[in-house]
Parts: sequence; C-alpha cells; structure tokens
Amino acid sequence: MNIVWSILILCTIFMVSFTISSPISALITDFFKLKHVGILYLQTCDTYNATQFMKFLSDEFIFSMNINSPRSLANIVQKSDQRIGIFLDLFCEESIQFLKLATSLHLFTITYEWLILLKSESDFSLLENTGIGMSSEVTTVISSQSILYDLHRPDVSSLLIKTPVGRWSDLYGLDYNRTPRVLDLEGETIIGSMFFIQDVYDHKNISQQMQDWSFNKNDDVVNRFSYVLHIHIADIYNFKLELLVTDGWGAQKPDGHYSGIIGHLETRASNVSVAPLLILPHRAAIADVLTPMSDYWKPFVFKQPRALGTYRALFLPFEPATWVTVAFILFFAALICYKFSINENHRPTFSENIILFIGIIAQQGLTRDPKTIGERLMCFTMLIMGAMVVLYYNAATMSALLSSTPPKINKLDQLVDSNVPLTLMDAPYYNNKEVRNRLLDKNVRDKVDKYSKKTYGLEEGLQIILKGGAFSAEYFAIFEGIDKKFKDSQKCDLTYIPAYKPLYVSSYFPKKSHIKELYNRGFLRLMEHGLLRREKEKWIVNKPKCAGKEQFLFVSLEAITIALATLGLGVTISIVVLIFEIYAYSKSKKLLNVKRRKNLHTESSLSLILPVIN
Repeated sequence: MNIVWSILILCTIFMVSFTISSPISALITDFFKLKHVGILYLQTCDTYNATQFMKFLSDEFIFSMNINSPRSLANIVQKSDQRIGIFLDLFCEESIQFLKLATSLHLFTITYEWLILLKSESDFSLLENTGIGMSSEVTTVISSQSILYDLHRPDVSSLLIKTPVGRWSDLYGLDYNRTPRVLDLEGETIIGSMFFIQDVYDHKNISQQMQDWSFNKNDDVVNRFSYVLHIHIADIYNFKLELLVTDGWGAQKPDGHYSGIIGHLETRASNVSVAPLLILPHRAAIADVLTPMSDYWKPFVFKQPRALGTYRALFLPFEPATWVTVAFILFFAALICYKFSINENHRPTFSENIILFIGIIAQQGLTRDPKTIGERLMCFTMLIMGAMVVLYYNAATMSALLSSTPPKINKLDQLVDSNVPLTLMDAPYYNNKEVRNRLLDKNVRDKVDKYSKKTYGLEEGLQIILKGGAFSAEYFAIFEGIDKKFKDSQKCDLTYIPAYKPLYVSSYFPKKSHIKELYNRGFLRLMEHGLLRREKEKWIVNKPKCAGKEQFLFVSLEAITIALATLGLGVTISIVVLIFEIYAYSKSKKLLNVKRRKNLHTESSLSLILPVIN
C-alpha cells in the first residue's frame, strides 16, 4: 500500500512539474519570438523547470539562467543591438527580491521585455511597489489561467492598469493581440526648471517670446532651442509644461544639498530641466540624465598664417629625381656641343652652351644659330623634350599657385605653439576661473594669459580674427557673427579648432522619474520625423560655408612674390656687378692712359735725342 501511495505521489509531482515547465517553455518561446527578442534572462525557483527550459530554449535564444538566487544583473545592464527579454516566476522569495533589484537598476523600460508568471490574482499586489510605469513592457500570466495581461501606469505613484492582451493554450498556442498603447498624460502639469544667462524676456509672456524666432533673434538660442523641443514632447504626450525659473545651474551648498536647477530636481520641485546642462558626474549622482541629443563646444577661430610665398610651388611639380635627370641632360648636351664644335671662327664657350640649352628647355628660343647638322639635331630633340617637360611643369605649377595653400595649423597643440595670440569671449564659462580651468588645458590658459587676461565681446573678437588672432566663443554665436560680418573670401581663410573636447548637454530628471522614458521615446520620434533637425537649423546657425567660386581667378601678389624677389635679386646683383665693371673699366682706362702718356713721353724724348746723335 505504501508503495502504491509513493508511486502516486511521484506521478503527481511529475505531472505538476511537467504541466508547469513544458507549457510555460512553449509560451516563453512563442512570446519572446513574437517580441523579436534574441537575448533572454530567466529567473526560476525550481531546478527541474530550469532543466526543461534549457531543453526548449537552447536552440532559439541566447540566454542566461539563474535559480533561487537574484545575482547581480550587470550582465543585463549592457549595450546591445537587441532587446533583452526577462522571464520571472514569482513562486519564491528570491524572485521577489529580484523584482526589487530590477527596480533599483531601472530595468522596467522599453529596453527590457518582461514575462512574469504568477501563482494567483493576489500576486499582482507584489508588482505595485516596482518601477513599472508608462513606458514599461511587462506582461503577466497566471499559472492556473490562460490569459495574458499587459501592465502599465501613468507614473510610479499610481495603481497598475491591467489590460488583457491575449490567450495561450497548449493546444492552440499563443494568441496575442495588444493594441498600441496610447501614451497620454491626460493634461498633467510638468514643471520644468530654467536658468537664463541672457534674461531678455518679459516673464509675463515668456512662453510666447521663447518660441518666437523673431523676438531678440540670436539671444539665448540654446535655451530657446531646448524649450521648443520640450514643447514638441508635451504635444506628443498631452501634458502641460510650466517653467520654474531659478538662479543657477546648480552648485553644492555647505549642507551638501544643491541650489539652482539640480536643487529643484533633488527636492522634486520640478520634473525636468528644460535648460540643457552639461553631463557631469556629481550632477548625475543627484538626478537622472537623458540620453544626450547634441554636443556643446567652443572653437578657436583664426586665419591661417601664410608663409611668404609659394616658392615651394616652383619646385614641387617635379620630384628630385626628375630635376636631377633634366639637369644632367642639359649639362651633357652643353658639354657635347662644346667639345665637338668645329666652328673655327667662333667656338662657343661652355657657359654659352649652357645658356643655349636652358633657353631651349624653358621654351625661350635659341641664343644663337647652330651651324652644323649635329648641333641642329641636338637642339631639335632638346626642343621636343623641353616642350613636354614644360607642359607638365606649367600645369602643376599653376594649379599650386592658384589653389589655397595647405593649412599649417591643424591641431590645438600646433596653435598653442604658434605665434597666433589666443583670446576668449566675455561669457560666464570663461570669466569663472573654476569653469575655465575645468574646460581649458593649462598650456592653453597660459597662452591666453600671455597675450591678455581680458575677455572680449563678439564684435571685438571678430576684429581680432581679422587682425591675425584666434578667438574662442560658443560655436553658434561665433558662426552667426562670421556669417554676417565676413566676406566669402574671408570665410574661406578661417580655421576652426575646438578649444576642448566637445561636451554633451542634456536634460535631467529626478531619480526614478516616470517621464524620463517618455522623453527618450519622444526625442527619438522627433529625430525620426525630422523635427529635431528642422528646429536645430532654425535656431542654431550652421558653420559658415566657403563658397569657393569666383567669376575669375586672380593671381594675387603673394603668389608671385618669389618671382618678384628673384627679379629684384637679379637686378640688384646686376647693378652691383655693373658698378664693379664700371669701376674696373675706369680704373683700367686710367692705367691705360697713364701707360700711353708714358709711351708718348718716351717716344718724344727719343725723337729729341736721336737727331743730336746723328
């Protein structure tokens, strides 16, 4: 009798385990395939179920399994090009602890697809104190039933909304039909913190003025651009955005708490920072930061210093080997003509032959007429070779002379080591010593202080650029000034080098905010629909473009500096040699006259003596 009861108990345990593991394994497979999930994490309470899950799922998914122990979820919280699925059965205390751990790690977001197995209806209460919110993807099923429920709520302080989304049976499989969830905050008021560096508004009409592109154009563009994006998000999710203006971004007070925008978020006086803030570790410890949508940088803008010339352009068209070959042929031809000349009346010197063949190579004609057939053939072949050499040389030289010279300064270190003075814009981030030290490297600060410790307005900075200095300011401000004040030819001469690595700015939220994920989704929609790019083009001026097209390409005086210098040097040497020749000629003439007078005197003396002798 005991044996019969033992067999019955074992069969019952096996049937219960099988009914739990085998159908649920099929449900897991069908559900996560439907959700296009390729990576699974399974938290189970039973070793047998885990074994069955492994048999069913090993060919379908990349998965990690944990039994009776909510271990660290660091392997889940990672960047992946696929969504991550999490299966959880709430049959043991360890799984309940897993829920708490998942809430602290913010795993109830769009990145994670949850399927939770419950014992009974009463287990829904275990999910009330979790991080399930508006954007969570959580589906539940009761082990004794076949109905699947979708769970969400407007915010974490509200009650869960349970919506039937499908059925599953061992015979018919999964019938899942969830209608798209309407993310609607139903006119809820969201408080956004704002700090103005340029407070140019009438605070009674601040919302209208911030959205009016023609009002105080080009002032406070970063805040206005961010505010317009937040208005788009408010329209998408049907909430009302109200601004709470404060006196700073957020500095730590003596009591350890923060002032300004960060202080508002810390005390939950506001729901979001509408003013974009730099992403800094101490701020992220107080508030959650949204995925950054734009960067923030300040370039040094300057005109490239040009070398006196383009003298290198006269030698660059040919490689050294080509120059050596042409010189050797010229020397060899001159030597042959000198050695084998048969002109008895006037045999050309070696230097005359050199000048002859230089004129031939340069396509300047002949300095004399060759008398023999051999000389004529030599000159003819040299003329043909010279024509081909000069053709390639002229084409390459003119291209180098008429095109802009390569920039000498391409990096910040090169700019610091150059003779170009560095100046900064009169703005809080440069006037505040602490912020300046955080942004700029020491060698850059030293170079700035060496020239002037003063900061300059935008108009003064543009003049500094035209005079050969470098000026650093917010990219959108300096782009606007250059676009308005500079000519196209001046824009083409400018170089932009970041004063520091670009910093990312974004909005912050109170810890565990129910609207952070909505903003993530909302910004993605703005990007997909082109609204983000459109608003950025409207509010933020792009980098000034160099047209690079003129009706006629003029050769500047700079381009022929080396030619004028060569001419001047030749004229100077010629004048010096001429003066020396005149001096030598006059001196030799005087000596000749003295010698002639002596000869005449001697001849006259002899003419007087000879008659006497005779």
